[in-house]
Amino acid sequence: MAERFFSRNGYDTRTLAQRGARQRHGGISVLALRALLLALGLASAACNQQAAQPPPKSNATTGGASAIQQEEGGAWLTFGGDPAHESINTSEKAITAATVSHLRRAWHVQLPDLADERPILVRNLTMPNGQKHDVLYVTTDKGTLIALNADTGKTFWAVTPRSGEGAKYTKATPAADPANNLIYSYGLDGYVHRFQLTTGKELQGSIWPVLVTKMPLSEKVSSPLNLINGYLYVTTASFSGDAPPYQGHMVAINVKNGATHVFNSLCNDHTHVMALNECPYNGGGIWARPAVVQDPVTGHIFFTISDGFFTANKGGSNWGDSVIEMTPDGARVLDSYTPENYASEAFQNRDLGSTAPVMLPTIPQSHTPYLAVQAGKEGLLRVINRQNLSGQGGPTHIGGEIQTVELPDLCPTLAQPLAWQDASGSIWLFVATLCHMDAFRVVTSPQGVTKLQKAWYLGVEATSPILAGGVLFVATGQALLALDPHTGHQLWSSAQPSAGGSIAGIHWETPIVVDGRVYCPDEEGQMTAYSL
Repeated sequence: MAERFFSRNGYDTRTLAQRGARQRHGGISVLALRALLLALGLASAACNQQAAQPPPKSNATTGGASAIQQEEGGAWLTFGGDPAHESINTSEKAITAATVSHLRRAWHVQLPDLADERPILVRNLTMPNGQKHDVLYVTTDKGTLIALNADTGKTFWAVTPRSGEGAKYTKATPAADPANNLIYSYGLDGYVHRFQLTTGKELQGSIWPVLVTKMPLSEKVSSPLNLINGYLYVTTASFSGDAPPYQGHMVAINVKNGATHVFNSLCNDHTHVMALNECPYNGGGIWARPAVVQDPVTGHIFFTISDGFFTANKGGSNWGDSVIEMTPDGARVLDSYTPENYASEAFQNRDLGSTAPVMLPTIPQSHTPYLAVQAGKEGLLRVINRQNLSGQGGPTHIGGEIQTVELPDLCPTLAQPLAWQDASGSIWLFVATLCHMDAFRVVTSPQGVTKLQKAWYLGVEATSPILAGGVLFVATGQALLALDPHTGHQLWSSAQPSAGGSIAGIHWETPIVVDGRVYCPDEEGQMTAYSL
């Protein structure tokens, strides 16, 4: 349902033709899409046990945010830094395991309001003063978009879209488009607004701002915005307490022409933003920290729905507690995964949708080289096959996960896990729960069976981790920590005397690491930067 902060084994044996035949949703079939992948040589890897080169990325991932990030030398343009929300800065060179202990507070400022999110950063912008700057952006709880000088913390500008009476709050990280000098942010009025990166001027027109909810007093935009190849993805859930009326939905906006596709998790036969009383059901919020993520291989988008009615297996239009795979324009469902215990999950408020699917790097020598991991409130990790989400569940869309792992104490996961491939080629998964941090290695047997294998445990509660310069960073209730990702050994803490001062408590606040600096907001409405 809404966010709540608490202080069969089986390999897909169906052919691509069989899978495509059952997944026609109008227009081009999934069969045609998979045929394209075959042409690229992707499908053969699914049953090839020999070591293979990773397949080329889909054209859907070129020329978008990830390309801009590389051009900008490590900019951080959305919550997870790239369309897949990997939360890895591969461009970081200054901060390493050898230098991280020298981090010290560079600046510390009080924001006008709480920024309960992860900031983003755009590099080398020519600001109105005529000089180039790296600029931090946050959207505060009150819907104010703020631009900060990344070197000093000084505010360049702040703008608050007009909202209606009784407006509540948002937790949505904005999304930047440096190529067009634009940044997108949610106001509290039910609309997504666009602004100039450099001046904060709102750019309105025949299509902007774009409506994403008709019930802004009961439907919250909680998750970060994600801009991928001309589509801006926005999702909704409820405010604290799951108070109706609300129906979680995903809006895919074509930023060039304003055309939208709406996926409603409940009453899915409605394909528009629903008004009050259009749907008799409540629930199905989409509120995970990264919300919509992109498969870097196919370009398809994925997101996870939390507690709500599930009737899609019987031809119904409700998709509660399900992982959804869609075309990039948000127009068609390609596949789905729903756990067998969906009914008890919904009844006990143990949201599957407290996180989004984590895309694992391509796994050579595996029968299932393209995997994702889905965490949730129930303290389980489910490994699912991105080439066939429902496994042997067939048209019922239920079950079929490759592996289920119980976390210690079945502790809920509300932070987005992180998958990482180290210099030796080993693949790791880092999971921050409300009780501890857990690290797993992704191992594949000689028979091509891939599993998660426990590696280390750390007794700290943390928000979504980030990895930069080979160092794992997490924000805890006491301090920012830098860890050795292979062992969990602490390399640095903002609470140590040499750090020059620490952060306050946290809720969703999460750091980023760019060009030798670490930036993190906290629950006292502060933003702090640490540098070498």
